[in-house]
Amino acid sequence: MEEPVHIPERAGGRRWLLWLTVFFGAALMAAIAGAVVYAVRIAQAAPPLDLSRLSQLSQITTVTDRAGLPMGQLMADGARQPVSSLDQVSPHLIHGIIAVEDKDFYHHPGIDPTAIVRAIWQNLRGQQIVSGASTITQQTVKLVFFPDQARTLTRKIQEMMLAVELERRLSKDEILVTYLNWAYFGQVGTMNVYGAEQAAQAFFGIRAKDLNLAEAALLAALPNNPSLFSPYAHFSAAKERQTLVLDRMLEQHYITPEEYRQATAFDLHAALRPAARHSSATYPYVLDEVRDDAAALLVGRGLAPDVDSAKNLLYTGGFRIETTLDRDFQDRVNQAVANQSFRPDASYPVLINDRRTDIQNALEQVGAAVIDNATGGILAVFGGRDYNRDQIDHARLPRQPGSTVKPIAVYGPAVDKGLIGSGTAVDDVPTSWPGYSPNNFDNRFHGLMTVREALVQSYNIPALRVFDRLGPATGIEYLKNLGITTLTPGDAVIGAGIGGLTKGLTVEEAAEAFTAFPNRGIVHPLHLVTKITDSKGQVVYEYADRTRQVFSPATSYILTDMLRDVVRRGTASAVGRRFPSLPIAGKTGTTDDDRDSWFIGFTPDITIGVWVGYNYPFPLHPVPGISSRDERPRAIQIFSDILQSTRNGPWLHTNEFSAAPPDVVRVNVCSKSGKLPTDLCREDGAVVSELFVRGTEPKESCDVHVRAPYVIIDGKRYLATTATPPGDIRWGIFIQRQPSAASGNTPRPLPGDADQEVPAAPDPRGGQVLPAASAAGPAPPAKPAPGGPAESRPAPSGADRPSAEWPGPGGPSSGTSGPPSGPAAGTPAASAP
Repeated sequence: MEEPVHIPERAGGRRWLLWLTVFFGAALMAAIAGAVVYAVRIAQAAPPLDLSRLSQLSQITTVTDRAGLPMGQLMADGARQPVSSLDQVSPHLIHGIIAVEDKDFYHHPGIDPTAIVRAIWQNLRGQQIVSGASTITQQTVKLVFFPDQARTLTRKIQEMMLAVELERRLSKDEILVTYLNWAYFGQVGTMNVYGAEQAAQAFFGIRAKDLNLAEAALLAALPNNPSLFSPYAHFSAAKERQTLVLDRMLEQHYITPEEYRQATAFDLHAALRPAARHSSATYPYVLDEVRDDAAALLVGRGLAPDVDSAKNLLYTGGFRIETTLDRDFQDRVNQAVANQSFRPDASYPVLINDRRTDIQNALEQVGAAVIDNATGGILAVFGGRDYNRDQIDHARLPRQPGSTVKPIAVYGPAVDKGLIGSGTAVDDVPTSWPGYSPNNFDNRFHGLMTVREALVQSYNIPALRVFDRLGPATGIEYLKNLGITTLTPGDAVIGAGIGGLTKGLTVEEAAEAFTAFPNRGIVHPLHLVTKITDSKGQVVYEYADRTRQVFSPATSYILTDMLRDVVRRGTASAVGRRFPSLPIAGKTGTTDDDRDSWFIGFTPDITIGVWVGYNYPFPLHPVPGISSRDERPRAIQIFSDILQSTRNGPWLHTNEFSAAPPDVVRVNVCSKSGKLPTDLCREDGAVVSELFVRGTEPKESCDVHVRAPYVIIDGKRYLATTATPPGDIRWGIFIQRQPSAASGNTPRPLPGDADQEVPAAPDPRGGQVLPAASAAGPAPPAKPAPGGPAESRPAPSGADRPSAEWPGPGGPSSGTSGPPSGPAAGTPAASAP
């Protein structure tokens, strides 16, 4: 019998299979080793399981007004009210959360391997983290140790490892209590709701232990997706999720079919509390300011390394912040602004970084601040009209101040430096500096006038001429000393004298600066926070007043007197007419094209600053039915309504401003020259009583008024000459002024008193010009022609708008004017004695 032949396998084939097996085995072992190493490294990077953090729930910081009344709360994650045991929570809520979130909670070791495998498969199919397989224990770890981290594989591994360790160190009930205290349930109004106890009270107004099955099922539905399942924003989705919770509870035998039927039929709409705004939303802008100021103070005390860290500390640290605010006054300010008839929302194009941007539905906004003159404390602040639409705090938003800067940067400093008094004369005539030819808003020039009149009517040219003599750098230095922090090195230019600043001023700081006037030149630093106490009752900050003397008492008295005339008969006369018996002073301000409207006014007790405008500057177009004259001082209406609301409160208790200091003198001066009046000044009706700091009052007599002979030929006045028939000669009282520094040959309007100037040309019939009579000499026999130059004329009303900012220094030139053979002109009208 033939034996079978065995053909041996090729050694190379077996060797290939062997090496393939070894390779894949090694690769698998390497992968496993790598995974182990990776997991070990991740585990080493995990935060330690510090059980003390489980009880470190954030504590609310409370904010009070000056009387201890609540103004609101600062919180990062809602007003948690922790429970200490499951007995304080309805069993329905406990069972609902377990049924829908982690049905094997009481049986697994902290992680659910089956759910993990399912999640891995889902994540591989989706090629991203789409399912986390988180148990209640894992969710607790995430809430405590990883609240802000993204869903990554690293974080999930660390979360699972800590969950297993947590299960070894705490009981299931203790873990569930922790979860119920940390879980996020969404928003009610503007309040973030954390914790089962706060959720029960916020959504239903009851304690967590008193929740019925339907209410508990709704709350159990929320942690999965609080925004999507909000019963206020998405009621049908919330109801659907609640039904799912009830389904799971029925499947897992936590409830009976009858209980299920009753719960699904329960009227959740009727049970839900209205989504009332949280108390902090009553004063949102105020609380933002308190937070910012308190954070800066904590940094200053070394309690936080930076402002952001300090804010987080305030949100969680359980501080008590006492403020200068008066809640009653704050409510009155809010109501006064709310009662205004604002313009419709505006849509308009603007240039942002040289690119056109269309602004849509912009609110006409308001910023306001009320300051206690005696302390510098902010009594009330209005940051904006609608916090939900616009969170910019307009009380702290720098804007161009217009003419409100004139008292604090120009006239106040000039009086303080002894350069002017209220009766010093300035000439409102076309005046230019290199590259800068400003105008008054009405494009008119009004001639010689006192500093008081220039301020009362808010003319720009006189302010700039005084500012030029003072020196822009000096004016800016005064602003800094008054508390202005928004200035830049480039602000020391001539245009700053009428509000041309790089950034501008804030309402709060501008109002602070004005408090120097009723305070006899003293400024109490602007402040909002008076005391901060930590959660243990330790005082970590307490305000200490540090006053500074910026103006002399005499300067502050003179400026206050001038600013009272602004209210009595000037650009803010609407305030004076409404409050004829109240001591009020203040200054209006507007900018080009009515883009900003300001009024800062004060009584002996309080200072109120108001700004009106748009976030991106845009003209405040007139409202139909309101005259442009009434529309221009837009902020005056709000100021007046705020002041009116205080009439029956304790804030206006002083009947008059301080009396004049001994070094203030009242002197009769000529309103055209600012010097001692002559008979000619009196004949012209140009004598006024004005205030000076003793030693700066004028010593010389007026040399602006002259009496000169003239003749009228073809309706035009000429200087009389030796060739003028004696019967045609008339004598008139004229003024002679220094020429202004006009820019180039550009024609500009003549000043309003140009017709009162000495005629420039002699009688065309020849002869030598007859000499003018001395200002102190006897009156000539001839009397002035009716309606002639001796008649006085009131200055027309002015406006507040500044022209474009001027880039550099300069000043008016000096010289003489008058008839060819007449007397020389006097000192420059803008010069101080």
